[in-house]
Formats: sequence, C-alpha cells, structure tokens
Amino acid sequence: MVNYKLSDLKHDLPSGLVVFFIALPLCLGLSLASNAPLFSGIIAGIVGGIVVSLISKSQLSVSGPAAGLAIIVAGAVKDLGSFEAFTVAIILAGILQILFGVIRAGIIAYFFPSSVIKGMLAAIGLILIIKQIPYALGYHSKIFGVDEFMDSGDNGKFSMITNALEHVNPHVLLVTLVSLGVYIFWDIVLKRKYSWFPSALVAMLTGTLFYAILELYFNIQLPESELVSIPDTNLFHGFKLPDFSLLFNGKIIYLAFTLALVASVESLVTLEAIEKIDPHKRQPHVNHELLAQGAGNIVSGLLGGLPLTALIVRSKANADSGAKTKVSAIIHGIFLILAVLLIPQFMHHVPLGVLAAVLIGVGFKLVRPAIFKEEFSLGWATFIPFAITIIATLATNLLIGILIGSIAGVISVVRTNFHSAISVEGDGTGDTVYVRLNKDVSFLNKPQLITKLNNIPKSKNVIIDGSKASFIDNDIAEVIEDFKTASDHLQRKTELIKTQYKLDSDENAFHALLDRNKEWVKQRTDLDPEYFRRMAKGQAPKFLWIGCSDSRVATDEITQTDPGDIFVHRNIANLVIKTDFNLMSVLQYAVSVLKVKHVIVCGHYECGGVKAAMGNQKLGLIDNWLSNIKDIYDKYQEELDAIEDEKAKFNRMVELVVLEQVYNLSKMSVIQEEWKNGKFPIIHGWVYDIANGSLKDLDVNIQATSSIPEIYKFKI
Repeated sequence: MVNYKLSDLKHDLPSGLVVFFIALPLCLGLSLASNAPLFSGIIAGIVGGIVVSLISKSQLSVSGPAAGLAIIVAGAVKDLGSFEAFTVAIILAGILQILFGVIRAGIIAYFFPSSVIKGMLAAIGLILIIKQIPYALGYHSKIFGVDEFMDSGDNGKFSMITNALEHVNPHVLLVTLVSLGVYIFWDIVLKRKYSWFPSALVAMLTGTLFYAILELYFNIQLPESELVSIPDTNLFHGFKLPDFSLLFNGKIIYLAFTLALVASVESLVTLEAIEKIDPHKRQPHVNHELLAQGAGNIVSGLLGGLPLTALIVRSKANADSGAKTKVSAIIHGIFLILAVLLIPQFMHHVPLGVLAAVLIGVGFKLVRPAIFKEEFSLGWATFIPFAITIIATLATNLLIGILIGSIAGVISVVRTNFHSAISVEGDGTGDTVYVRLNKDVSFLNKPQLITKLNNIPKSKNVIIDGSKASFIDNDIAEVIEDFKTASDHLQRKTELIKTQYKLDSDENAFHALLDRNKEWVKQRTDLDPEYFRRMAKGQAPKFLWIGCSDSRVATDEITQTDPGDIFVHRNIANLVIKTDFNLMSVLQYAVSVLKVKHVIVCGHYECGGVKAAMGNQKLGLIDNWLSNIKDIYDKYQEELDAIEDEKAKFNRMVELVVLEQVYNLSKMSVIQEEWKNGKFPIIHGWVYDIANGSLKDLDVNIQATSSIPEIYKFKI
C-alpha cells in the first residue's frame, strides 16, 4: 500500500466496481440463506473488502460472506435462538484463525483432496438451490431450517419443499422466473460480450424493475414478508452486538471450531486457485492470510456481520476484470458502504424471490453436471470421495461432510495403491508368468500375494520381479521362499529378481544394457508374441511430452505408460524456444500429423539447468541456452526475491520455467491452427518431484487463444 502506484488505479477502480456489483446482491442473498438479518451480509462484505484486504498480502483475493458458511450459520442461528448469540462464535473463530496463522497451520489446506473440496462445493450448491425454493415460490415459514436435509419429519427439507408447493404465490413465482430467466440468458448469450456487467446484478435489477411494473401498472403488491427489509436506513442502527453472556457455552465453542476450520480451508483453497490465474504469479502467503481472515471475522462478529472467508467467485471476477492490487477489493468495500448510505430505499423494493433466483443461479454453477462428468472421467478413486462428500454433507453438516469425504479419499488412495502394488502378467499365454512387485510391499500385501501365487497354473514357470520395490517386508520374503520351495516339488522353475542391473563405471558396463534388452524382448514376446509386429505398424500417441534431458526423469516409468503412448521431446530444462528447429519440427509433427490430444511440458525439481541459470558461473556454450531461463528469473525477480528459503525459491523457479513454456506454446501458429479446427491439443504444465516420485499438476490448461494477449493471436 505504501508503494502503491496511481497508474494501477485505472485497473483497480473498475475491477472494484465489478466486484461490488456481484457482491451487493450476494451479500443480501446470503443473509437470506443464513436466516440472519439482511444487514449482516452487507457488514461482512464491507469488513471483508476493507479490513481483510488491508491486512492480507494477497493482491487479488476478495473476502466476504460465503455460501458454504451460510449453511452453518442458518442451522446455528436456529439452534442457538438468536443471531446475537451466534456472533460470539464468529469472534472466537476469528481468534482461532489468528492462532492457526501464528502456529503456521496454513499447510492444513493441502491435506484435503481436490475431489473433496469439489464435493463440498457441489453439496453447498444443492443446499442453496433447495433452500431457495420456498422463497422462489413465495412461501417460507419458520420451520424451514437448513440443517436437517435428510429428515422425514415436518422440519426436513423435503417436507419444506412439499409445503411450499402447496402454498405457491403466483406473483412471487413470476418474479422469480423472470429474474432466473434473465440470469441464465445473460450468462449463456450476453456474458462474453458484456463481461464487465455481472449476471447477478442484471437479474437483480431486472427482477426488481419487473416487480415495480407489476406494482405500478397492475396494482400487484407483494406482502412485506416477501420483500427485502433492512432494519434502518441509518448505517449504525443495523448492528447486532454479540451476546457475550454465552461466551463459554459448549455449542458456541463447537461452532467456533467449525467456522474456523471451514473458513480457513476455503480461504486457503481460494488463495491457491487465485495464485494460479494471477498473471504476475505472485506467491500466496497462507499463514499471513489466516491472520487477515481471523482479524476480519473478529471485526465482523463485533459489528453483527456474517462470518467471512476468501471467495473464489468474487476473487476470480476481480482477476478477470484486470485488477492489479488489493486496492480493488478495498474499493468494492467502500462502494458497499455508499450503497447502504445512498440507496437503501432501492433495497427495500427488492423481492426476496429475486435474491432466490440469484442464489439458485449461484448454486447451479457449484453443482453443474459438467463437474460430475469431470470427476467421473478421472476414475473411481476420484469420483467416490467426491460423491461421498456430497452425500455426507447433505446428510450431516459441512464439517462432518468434509471429514468423511477426506477419510473416503484416503481409503480410496490406499486401496488403489494396494491393488497396484502386485501385478501378474502372462498367466494366459506362454510358458512363463511374471509376478511384479511394482512398489514397496509390506505385510498388508501378504494376502494379495498369496492369492495371486496360488492362482498361477502349476504348469507355468514363475519369475517374481522385485526390482522396482526398494523395500520388501520379511513376511513377503517368507511367502516367496515358501512358494519357491513348493515349486521345487512341482519341478517348475521359480526365480526372484531382487534388484535391477547396476550400471557402474566399469568399461564393459554397457554390456548390461544389451543383456537387459534381451531379457526385455523375451519377457514381451512371452507375454504377447505379436507385440513387436504390432509396434512396427505405426504409432498413434495421444500425448506430446516436452521434458528435461535429466537421466532421472524417465517418462514411461513415472507415468506407467507403454511404448507408443507418448511422443517425447527432451532438452535441457524443458525449454520451448521458437528458434529451436528440433523442437519446432517435433511440435509440428505431433500436432499436425499425429494429432496428439495433449501437450505436456514437464519440468522437475532439482533441475541442474535451472540451478545453473540462477547462478553467475560461466559454463561455455550452454550459457546461450540458459539465458532464456535467466530472462524468466528477471521477469519474476520481485516474487522470487521475496522467498527467503533457498530451496523454496529454487522450486518456484522450476515451476515458473514450466509455466512460461506453456505460454510460449500457446503463441505458436502451429498450435493455434489446430485450435481453429477443434478443441485439441490442450497444453498442460507439470513438475516431477524426484525426491518422492510424484507429478504435480500446476493447473494451467490452455486450449484456446482467449488465454493469451491479442498481439500473439494469429488470424488463421
């Protein structure tokens, strides 16, 4: 803030206005969804925009009341009997968040699988839609809670909808349908052309204007209970002060922990998402963000506002609108204050059905069918935790839903890894069966190994390949020895390969490569006699892999793919340079002839090329190549210099190198030519961690020229 450039104001001012347009109807709507005073949402929006932004180091995130927290608030207010009692929990939650920041607990966000987070958001979307149905139909009584979704009694949401359907107010329904129709039409047809004008505001203005026409020309008036009602036009009369007499109430303390955990996770997930779309790639400060969010919740609770968190929708809108700094978020908070002071009478004429339409639209975006399709396409290991999180959240509450979903995620991963630890090849053809220990095997894999060994026909020879397992439990070794002993009685050959060939520095070490080739050919032909004839007919890879020449990064090994699956180009530090005719030839052949669906730029931590480029030592001819990496360092020097830990700085530099190569690919005419004809190829950025063998998706997936500046777009 001290070094703020006035030149950035031309970007931050309109961005702040756009975010305000989105925030105003949502602050009111989320107050409605929370069973809280409508003014409380405005207070949270103001505090999130001004207080949190002043403290936070995030330049693009926007904080305010959240849809997910609204579900918690509504149930808590009903349970405690008053909103004033609940604000005490908000203050305690803020104190807990500050404590989380002090003890550097920001890392907790990374322990929640993305499938669980998406499941949580989808469940929130469903609950938002269902809870708004009574308001959309014009019938909502006090029995309509939000915390008993699966109840079959009068308080359950199913009964809530049934009762509402029996008491429909046709005028409210008409206003709701008009607002929702405009919201959908604007999103589908006009949003791209008028992206600066949010669909939520369009729906709110249109629905309110439509009701004004009904009132003026058709003498149709809705009951006061169906209109927005702000308690007082005086800003300072809207505050609901906390009831501190309940400070040590057990329910309050439980709610505080729930709010602190959910709000912290959502804020950190938002921060991570925004960092990925920040054009300046500024690194998030997760622990400092917890301090800022905690301070915001303390202030919001003291003033009678809703609990707040960093928000994905508003933050993304802020970034998409061209915001440069956090001043845009502060400006949106100032606009909220002005709205309360200057246009309260307008708010008094907004039907609740209009806000219900906006929230139904927001809920649908969280639970749209494409999300289910995407998660399902990633396999059962991803889809099951996603679905379980939704079901558990609907059946219980948000916190329990996340915990159950996370447990399901852990079980799914363990089960997948457990079953992939041991594989059997060749049990149907040939004379030899290969039992492969694909990773470390322990006593947990003992029943699986025994079963697989017992199922091998007695007429087959067996080779147990443990070369890929750095650890073999004694229980597993005993099972193998027992099997070998039993095989001797059957007079069949059983061999255990415990280690891979060692390629040492002896002058004849290269012979080991030839020996391994002979063994590999034999294994392949034993399993599939037609394998090499089929390979000779041609290739049809779906992937182009642009990786580093480092000998530790074996593409087919780390992706567990077969020959013919990936077309590969490698160079030092995986660079994409338009004057490199080797790369350009590979790229053209891959996308134009082979028609690959995905281009993956994969860097790796501990990259020697990147490390050399970050120093000043003269290395010779390679210095000309590494100068391309030095240019990237110069571009992001401010961000990199802010990272104190040298290893973290090195790792971040590796990621930035990959991201820049992805953007370089998107500027290539050969890529844009293919985009014109279809949606492929999609360009991805990954990083391989040599220390643990895992691939990290940098979440950059470019498949259209909309992601690049206009000057780089070819007219094809």
